[in-house]
Amino acid sequence: MKKHINSVLKSAGAVHIGFLNRSAAQFGQWLQSWLDKGYHGDMSWMKRNASLRNDPCSILDDGKSIISVAFPYFTSPPEQWRDRHLISNFAWGEDYHGVIKKRLKNAIQQITLTIPGFKGRAFTDSAPLPEKMIAAACGIGWIGKNSLLLSPEWGSYIFLAEIVCNLDLDSTPPLKDRCGRCDLCVKACPNGAILGGRMINATKCASYLTIEKRGEFSLEEKKSIHYHLFGCDSCQLVCPWNSKLEALADTPFACDPKWLDLTVEELVNLSPEQFANLTKQSPLKRIKLAGLQRNAHAIISNTQASG
Repeated sequence: MKKHINSVLKSAGAVHIGFLNRSAAQFGQWLQSWLDKGYHGDMSWMKRNASLRNDPCSILDDGKSIISVAFPYFTSPPEQWRDRHLISNFAWGEDYHGVIKKRLKNAIQQITLTIPGFKGRAFTDSAPLPEKMIAAACGIGWIGKNSLLLSPEWGSYIFLAEIVCNLDLDSTPPLKDRCGRCDLCVKACPNGAILGGRMINATKCASYLTIEKRGEFSLEEKKSIHYHLFGCDSCQLVCPWNSKLEALADTPFACDPKWLDLTVEELVNLSPEQFANLTKQSPLKRIKLAGLQRNAHAIISNTQASG
């Protein structure tokens, strides 16, 4: 049964597949310390659905297991950007939510045809499930010091997804932590947002500030995004587990040409119609026009201040 599920998901483009029985998918109040410190910033939804974060199988009435899946997304940065990646690698192509959800829905249909009575629901960053903890618990990878999941083959450039299902499947074993004494990601964070114990102070993270932060920036927040328009890859760019990755070819996650010739000066003057066309099927649609222009204004200000 698991062999067939593996085959179907690999045909859908998955590079890692793990299984986690509900008995092992019990995570307790793992978020509380982080929330108590206020490190979640404006992400108030992180305070909700504590029961689902603790027992993710409960999202399905008869959920008994989780099939954890990883899809690679590493692609080459545009030469025009040099070392300044205005948009994070995960977001400069097509929105992964739609791409992966479609793949998983098709996979579920195939599995249902061959496993009578199979029921499952697919998720990818679309429900309050502890995706990294699930993936680490069933051997997809381990959680690195920058709090990202690390795969020995694909580093941190992987999208995680889950199928919560009604099959009583045995868990696959976890991997050991392979970060060792390396702390390159901690040192590379431009704002010191990476703390000990795999904890991130999101309020200092350029990725949080450019994507999740609501409203206008304070002066300190404006400086903290540096040249980042959407997301930040600083901690990933220095990770040894990412150093030998080969860029994917023929993938929807490659940088969309529509971003290549745009300047931040042009972005601050976008009309709503231009924004809608520019962000069609793009993750950047999430921050809306006001957020994109806020970030672009901050980059211009930071660039002028640095000469």
